[in-house]
Amino acid sequence: MTGLSPQSEYRYYVRSICAVGDTSFWGGPYTLTTLCAPSTAPWIDDVETHLTTTNSTIENCWSSSPSNSTSTYRWNINGAGSTPSSSTGPSGAFSGNNYFYTEASNGSVGDVAELYSPLIDVTALTLPELSFYYHMYGQTMGDLYIDVFDGVNWVTTDSIKGEQQTADTDPWLEHKIILNNFPDTIQVRFRSIRSTNFYGDMALDDIEIAEAPTCPQPIALNVSNLTMNSAALGWTEVGAATNWQVEWGISGFTLGGGVRLMTTTNPHIQFGLQAAVTYDFYVRSVCTPGDSSL
Repeated sequence: MTGLSPQSEYRYYVRSICAVGDTSFWGGPYTLTTLCAPSTAPWIDDVETHLTTTNSTIENCWSSSPSNSTSTYRWNINGAGSTPSSSTGPSGAFSGNNYFYTEASNGSVGDVAELYSPLIDVTALTLPELSFYYHMYGQTMGDLYIDVFDGVNWVTTDSIKGEQQTADTDPWLEHKIILNNFPDTIQVRFRSIRSTNFYGDMALDDIEIAEAPTCPQPIALNVSNLTMNSAALGWTEVGAATNWQVEWGISGFTLGGGVRLMTTTNPHIQFGLQAAVTYDFYVRSVCTPGDSSL
């Protein structure tokens, strides 16, 4: 059959024609649902138009695997604050009420849950960028892999492994991935691998594909190797910058009022700190003269 509309359910009947004047009774009704047409970037899904679910169906042209039982480790949609398990998962959505999450009370160690985005047409974008917010609180948090379909194979573009927050009320974190060298129509797969216990509910919200800035902002700022008067300030470079501007100061300082410096090393070792004092720091990429991240 041709001339059908995308994402539509149709009912049809069939009968056999054995000879002229000799036909069977009509069989049916049978139903079919046509596939979704690709969405067009720039595109965002904040999960608010989805129905909350722990059953087999995730709507709006998303899909998941496994998808047939609430007793398996799989992706669900929550709209009621925290996940069902204690001491894991976020206290609520990043924005609005709804978010995707895995329920680690189900399944066994090593189980895989896959969440598939709609097809996204990125033809209008010069340099597509995938961004999303995630919450991964739980002492036995598993690993999250972000895959993109290139028309033939699934390509793993990045991963986030283990616990990233230490409380359900900790802020959601943003993750960004440049999607260069992919075809005009792509699909994203979030692949979660369950760890050893139920303290591993991971969550996703506000998933977006849009034009990347010419100088992307660094992400995943972190501090390591603390001493009484020094610290290693680190971050993840999303683009290709090799120069960064760091600003630091006593916690609560206004951006622009701290100590600014240029560095070509990541992590940057900052000396001259005072013992038992809390500091904040900011980083931006300097891609070319006059082109810096926000």
